[in-house]
Amino acid sequence: MKNDTLTAQIMIAMFAGAIFGIIIKFMPEYFAIDTQLISHVLDLGGNIFISLMTLLVVPIVLVSIVCGICSLEKVNTIGSMGFKLLKWFIITTAIAVVMAIVFAHVFQVGMNLHLTATSGFKAQETLSFWQLIADIIPSNPFKAMADANMLQIIVFSVLLGIAINIAGEAGRRVASFFVDLNTVLMKFVMMLMRAAPYGVFCLIAVLFVNQGFDLILGILNYFLAVISVLFLHTAVVYSLLLYSHGLSPRIFFHKMYAAMLFAFGVSSSTASIPIVLDTIEHKLGVSDAVASFVIPLGINMNKNGSAIMQGIAAIFISHAYHLDTTLMGNFILFITIVLASIGTAGVPGVGMITLVMVLKQMGLPVEGIALIIGVDRLLDMLRTTVNVTGNSVIACLIAKSEKQLNSSVFHAQE
Repeated sequence: MKNDTLTAQIMIAMFAGAIFGIIIKFMPEYFAIDTQLISHVLDLGGNIFISLMTLLVVPIVLVSIVCGICSLEKVNTIGSMGFKLLKWFIITTAIAVVMAIVFAHVFQVGMNLHLTATSGFKAQETLSFWQLIADIIPSNPFKAMADANMLQIIVFSVLLGIAINIAGEAGRRVASFFVDLNTVLMKFVMMLMRAAPYGVFCLIAVLFVNQGFDLILGILNYFLAVISVLFLHTAVVYSLLLYSHGLSPRIFFHKMYAAMLFAFGVSSSTASIPIVLDTIEHKLGVSDAVASFVIPLGINMNKNGSAIMQGIAAIFISHAYHLDTTLMGNFILFITIVLASIGTAGVPGVGMITLVMVLKQMGLPVEGIALIIGVDRLLDMLRTTVNVTGNSVIACLIAKSEKQLNSSVFHAQE
């Protein structure tokens, strides 16, 4: 299914679900039996869709992180460039998550909604710092997967990836298996996205049956918050990083415009690799060695736009359900998103799967994604653009520090 067709179907399903839900909500009382039946059917459809999304969380996180770590084989030989790469990945992702969490709290995103979680939901108690440190190391990885303990799964995946990476020929055979398995899982995601319009219809309809028109303002609040932080991170943070290394942000964005527009259109960091490599090598003067090292790794390990969405979405859902997020809870959210940023592939739709993981780790109701999935397609296009731009900025920074940036090409007029 083509991306633009799927986008149209999800948007139609969202509006149709909202209209249908409002009709059911205000239907006369003598239709009460029929409306209850319809609500139960819609609720069942929404729960099935949520279960399908949750089904993919553990295998995608495990396999994608292992693949990402295995792709770091060059770091052992490239030395300082590999260290700088990881440093900038962590710094930019951390800044993105902090901005998202602070912005969502300051502007009380989602607080105007008053949703109630399903009857089986129980809020988890927030761990202390020492409990978090003790709990992050898995004693039984299979139990961690069964319990969907995402921090433990992430740690196990990283350690497994490192072991595979240093295991020589045996490790390369195992890594090849994980790469193939990752491809299969991405196809699974695409299959699931085909059902997204039906799931969205059911979820949105049930929400409007329960909440009515109040949902519209809440969703708009979230939508504008994500766009605002994405813009600030791109325009301010990236510009400051370039300026601090003696590079002109104006020249950078002028020459990156076409690649950014392409990433926005296809909503896939992976599909954007060819045009991004061509742009940073031939228009910005980054050497082939740096470009071919930074950009592919950035697809798996540096997704600032996705981190921003997940941070705001988690706080938005906690506010919408009026579940307290303590200081320690915000710290756990920060750690979870930063660690998970190395685990999602650069294809459309996977960011929503990762959000399920974040919500489960935070003890927030997973059905809350129904609030945002309808508008996520456009936001996915925007955050993909931010992801691609961030990787290109880091490529320029590393090339400049490694003396592998051709300044005459960077400053040349087009």
